[in-house]
Amino acid sequence: MSEPALSPNSPPSRKRPLLAALLQMGCVFGGVGYAYLGQWRKFGFALGGVLVLQLVNAGAATYEMKAASMLLGPLLFCFKVLTAWDAWQLSKARNEGQAIGNRTAVPALRPLLGDRD
Repeated sequence: MSEPALSPNSPPSRKRPLLAALLQMGCVFGGVGYAYLGQWRKFGFALGGVLVLQLVNAGAATYEMKAASMLLGPLLFCFKVLTAWDAWQLSKARNEGQAIGNRTAVPALRPLLGDRD
């Protein structure tokens, strides 16, 4: 679902970039910052990505696969940092009156989250 272009007569509801980023980073489940911004497709992808990484990491830790667990922890952290940065940038763009649609502000996430307006 893409967001309609904003008309000059209807100001957008302001979203706090810091809150969007903190929701994205701080919640156990991924994608909450995207949900705050109304980016439901990205919310689903981020939630799925974080859950898969967490489950695989938990499985690797359970079966004492230390190398896999040592790789997946930082990978999960990097994914959350990149999506938090994306939520921050999209929130700022929305506050400046830009229609954010399904745009992805962080180039490294475009293969995963897409970049369709």
